[in-house]
Amino acid sequence: MSDFGNLKKIKTRKPHTCLFCQRTIPVNTEAYNYKGMWEDTWQNNYSCETCQTNDAISGDASEGISGDEFHDWVREQSWADCPECKASYSEIDFEWSEDEKTLIFECSDCGKKWEHFIGFGASEVVV
Repeated sequence: MSDFGNLKKIKTRKPHTCLFCQRTIPVNTEAYNYKGMWEDTWQNNYSCETCQTNDAISGDASEGISGDEFHDWVREQSWADCPECKASYSEIDFEWSEDEKTLIFECSDCGKKWEHFIGFGASEVVV
């Protein structure tokens, strides 16, 4: 069976989870919805505008996607390295802030904590 689908920009009527960053996409927020067949499985996925419009995260949806791509993208950003001891992202843990708009990092080498804003609907990531 061939793969096919439709990616459509929508405004949410209820909360959804972003396929890439796993944040909750709030009600009344512009997001993307993919419906279709991928590798003989029906898909109905949502992605936030920040992830979907960044090719480094989302790639080409027709080629298939993975939540791991978000972590790979974060790993490539200079703001993900520790500003104190310069440890690379691979040595660093992060979590989402309570409002799910900011990444909170903690270096496992020196214990330094820092934040990086990635808000919904941002056309690019802001330091």
